Amino acid sequence: MRISIIIPAYNASHFLENTVQSVRSQTFKDWECVIIDDGSSDETLAVAQNLAASDPRLRVYHQENGGIANARNRGYTESCKESEFVIFLDHDDRWESDCLEVLLAALNADPAACAAHGLAMAVDMDPQTFKLVQPHVKHRHRHIPTPKGTRTASLTEPTTFQMLIWDNCITTTGVVLIRRTALDAAGPFDRTIEPLDDWDMYFRLATRAHLAFVDKVVIHWRMHASNTSHNKDLMNGATCAIRQKMLGRTDLRGDEVSCIRRRFRRMYRSEYRHDAIDMAAYSRRCLAMGRLMRGLAYFVGALRKYGQYLWMHVFWDDKLYGRPVPVRFADRCED
Repeated sequence: MRISIIIPAYNASHFLENTVQSVRSQTFKDWECVIIDDGSSDETLAVAQNLAASDPRLRVYHQENGGIANARNRGYTESCKESEFVIFLDHDDRWESDCLEVLLAALNADPAACAAHGLAMAVDMDPQTFKLVQPHVKHRHRHIPTPKGTRTASLTEPTTFQMLIWDNCITTTGVVLIRRTALDAAGPFDRTIEPLDDWDMYFRLATRAHLAFVDKVVIHWRMHASNTSHNKDLMNGATCAIRQKMLGRTDLRGDEVSCIRRRFRRMYRSEYRHDAIDMAAYSRRCLAMGRLMRGLAYFVGALRKYGQYLWMHVFWDDKLYGRPVPVRFADRCED
């Protein structure tokens, strides 16, 4: 068995069959799939068991609800220890048929890489491709911090720790194929940083080796009302926790520490400004498409974000997203 696929599933009865079908349709066939029902209150467990009954490569486990990080860790524990590679697929996403083949080829071509990741395309419930913001376009252009700002990475460059500090340029876990040896060294997903436990994992992987980058869409990333990314308070709290955790690490090289300090100093001062610029651009795009109400909503949001940026820039040097941090960033984050 070369690849272990882990699917954490919670109230996924509407999505799971479609997701598993994309696994079964892979051109690469030497895989196992472990589905963890994380205490679902719908028919997820029954759907998963029916799917497993028709394919011996599928195995299903049930546990009390403990969150996605816990489900991922349980799935990894139950996976075959002899597999060479591991990938975590969310229960509502769908792979392109050559996803595993493409990512495995990238790792075979780059033995020094700890993992390989591709790109994601956002789809809705139909699923029709979204007409506005496309994550695979946004994350295709990664940024590398420099003493005077950033530069755009070429499409042949791997993804590094410095890139991941600057931006979470990996859309979802389903685009990342990881060497088991690297995952063992990195340790389990951190439950205290949900729902950004995957970003934290990429940090830990990247401190050991780079991630090979594949310039190809390998997954359809489904967007719907229950996505955790829609919960802004939860996302901001997790982002704050990640940054504090990274500032407290003592095992990083000097250039990595310098990069973290530069990034956090600039990030907390300018993130709202960039949000304002993006929202203004989306507003113009919506208005051009005749979506008046959505365009106006984005315009109002842009004004609000820019006002928050001005307030933060002047008054909030010792805070991150309005949350106190143990030590002033002005003291911790010197260039």
